Amino acid sequence: MSLAGWNNNKKLTLTIDSTKVDENIINFPVLITLSSGTGITSFDASAVFTELTPASGTLASGTVLLLHCDGTNGSTSFIDESTSSHTITANDNAQISTAQSMFGGSSAYFDGTGDYLSIADSADWDFAGGPFTIDFRVMKDVSHTGIGHVISRWDSVNNDERWSIRYNDNDLQVFLGAWQTITLGVDNNWHHVVWIYDSGLNTVYFDGIEELSYSFTLNDHTSQLRVGGLSASELAGYIDELRISKGIARWTSDFIPPTGPYGSSWDNRKKIAVTATVSGVETELPVEIDYWDSENNQSWLWTKVPTIVSGTDTTLYLYYDSTHTINSGYIGDTGETPAQSVWDSNFVGVWHMGQSPAGDVSDIMRDSTSNSNDGTPGGSMTSADLIDGQIGKAIDFDGSDDLIDCGTDASLDITGALTISAIVKPLTNPAFAGIIDMAQESTSIENYSMLNFAGTLYFQYNNSGWQSHIESSFFDTGVQQSVDITYNAGTIQFYKDGSPTTSVGGKPVLVSDTSNTFKIGRYQVGSQGNFDGIIDEVRISDSVRSTAWTKATYYSNFGDLITYALGIEPTIFTFSGPIPIHLSTVYGTNHTLQLTTTITGADIPYVYAATFYDDGNNQIGSTVYGLDSGAQATSTAALSTPAATTYSWYIKSTSSGSTGTSQTYTFTNRFLCEGYTEVNGTRASGIPVRLYRRSTGVLVSGTESTGVSGTFSIVTSYNEAHYAVALHPTDSGTNALIYDYLTPE
Repeated sequence: MSLAGWNNNKKLTLTIDSTKVDENIINFPVLITLSSGTGITSFDASAVFTELTPASGTLASGTVLLLHCDGTNGSTSFIDESTSSHTITANDNAQISTAQSMFGGSSAYFDGTGDYLSIADSADWDFAGGPFTIDFRVMKDVSHTGIGHVISRWDSVNNDERWSIRYNDNDLQVFLGAWQTITLGVDNNWHHVVWIYDSGLNTVYFDGIEELSYSFTLNDHTSQLRVGGLSASELAGYIDELRISKGIARWTSDFIPPTGPYGSSWDNRKKIAVTATVSGVETELPVEIDYWDSENNQSWLWTKVPTIVSGTDTTLYLYYDSTHTINSGYIGDTGETPAQSVWDSNFVGVWHMGQSPAGDVSDIMRDSTSNSNDGTPGGSMTSADLIDGQIGKAIDFDGSDDLIDCGTDASLDITGALTISAIVKPLTNPAFAGIIDMAQESTSIENYSMLNFAGTLYFQYNNSGWQSHIESSFFDTGVQQSVDITYNAGTIQFYKDGSPTTSVGGKPVLVSDTSNTFKIGRYQVGSQGNFDGIIDEVRISDSVRSTAWTKATYYSNFGDLITYALGIEPTIFTFSGPIPIHLSTVYGTNHTLQLTTTITGADIPYVYAATFYDDGNNQIGSTVYGLDSGAQATSTAALSTPAATTYSWYIKSTSSGSTGTSQTYTFTNRFLCEGYTEVNGTRASGIPVRLYRRSTGVLVSGTESTGVSGTFSIVTSYNEAHYAVALHPTDSGTNALIYDYLTPE
């Protein structure tokens, strides 16, 4: 099985264990985890990351400056990794620091007093024609007040020939003819800042969210490029992974910031494909990239499997090929269209909790579904609250004021069937700690909720009074656990780690309210309480997920649904027509055998090669390459007559790393004794002729001459001297005619 256009030698086989699936389930989201053998699965998938890592010096097209800011602590050597190889000059005390880094273990440090990097004027900084993209990671020291320029190119006279990105106290500002301010409340955390200029429109993204769009046209000038400071207004903080791209707008809408340095496997993360067999055809599936950690060779992917059959293992394949084009039609980061296709229409919200909550950036916590119920962090959350979770990343809630506000969209206001799912790790069990709550602050209005009350699981809502189902001693502190709740026509069912626990029936319907707000980590009504611990993988469905679905979800999320293996499949070859029958009437001591075979294999799109060998395992002729399945592989060899009279050969064919060997074929080399008979000088027919081996006197064969020319032919398989005897059949007075020492030639 192979997918057209993909290298069959570069794939993994993913086998879904049918014993973990109690009934057939359709459109099921499956987690695929890849690591170097130390992650959630022990399978070593290093080959994937190695293949997808670009060759040294290979960067995205348009990159004219790239500073990884890697090096030893205190070093003042900064290297431009782009092909432009700009010279970077460190001024005052600008230096490499290992105290903080986004990637690679170090970054550029500026102390806020005179430090900056300078780069000479270049055509690479001529942005007048556009488009261009500037992006970088920055961690500002919030204790430093005043102005600190991050990157700038400044003409002291003309507004249309100067630009800068800077901090003014803790607000981010961009100079585009005038200072444009983005109020952020910046903290001591790493943030991704992007400025894109395209056709006079300037767009600024902060942590992947558009914060500013402003029309202003730039013109070129001759000033140097500066990083970290300008005119005695220097940044106090760190800069990492600074890139300038010319001729391209890298982003056109909100996006997930890169989770790896440029020039790593992150660049090629979308050069993959996942397939399943649908109606006998290998079919490509949509994939969401939850998190791709190129530095540690780990990734978490989701794909939607059309059908998983109970009792029969389901096989998926994951292809990876750095030479393939970006597979943007099927592979997407969270929030992109292919990624949204992973989640069926009954999912109204899926949050992997994989984005940094630092700075309370609006809508930063991405909903994976097409409903775009993105969440905004609240409270005192920092980048340190983004931690390793059961699946990729998770959020650590402090139990005090941390929360994620996912808004009031009607898709979350549910009155019918409902499924709530979450992976949680309580650190303590306070009273009424909200895991999720669809309600209104400081009221008694509540649509539904999942609560931890002193270790007891609560499902609670209000319909003419409080309605609830509870299960005591449900939560285990310090342990990752899967929690699922379903509501269907008045029946509430609890699940823990994929298994049903308790249920209750006879409850009234859920009540909607357009003012309800969906919050993660917060209980909004009653005594109002925040969750203390880790929350990962929150899902809301407006349908009842079955017990089999819930069980399979648990096994998938905890890495026990799929087994992994290298995906190279052996090719089955068949060979036809290799015997040179057209030589059956050709005789002599030196033949050129035209050996021809038709090779058929399972991998139709891939190249086959054929090599012929004699029975001594010596290659005959040269290997034939570039043959597709079903084409003829032809090799020619001039075979001298050996001591034996039978030639033997076989064929080896290779494709996609597989080898097939044919049976052994034979060809018997023969010789022809030809002549004519005469009687009294006249050609005569009907004269018996016999051919003998001279060494033994043994008769080889005999015949009679025929035709008016009296010709005869006798075949022998012996490459040695013969003699022939011709006898008249009736005339006793005619002498026998003997020819001696007849030798094949």
